[in-house]
Amino acid sequence: MFLHTFDSGGIYWQGRVVAMDGDMVLVELFSWLTAEPTEVVAIPKETIYTPSKCTLYLSADKMRVAYEKIVRRERRPLRAGV
Repeated sequence: MFLHTFDSGGIYWQGRVVAMDGDMVLVELFSWLTAEPTEVVAIPKETIYTPSKCTLYLSADKMRVAYEKIVRRERRPLRAGV
């Protein structure tokens, strides 16, 4: 499973679940510039299962498509009166 974690409304990490250890999930993070693996971090299962903090994807392609949609939405110019 691939994932994005969120902090302050934006994407914080992108990665892939590599293992589970008790109440923690080990996630291999990917570089924003190269998409290459950078490190493995432990994230609480509670974070992974909280929709406002994390979204899971079945493939890297689905994660990439979601990222592109999020970036487009964040860059959308604000309209007066909205």
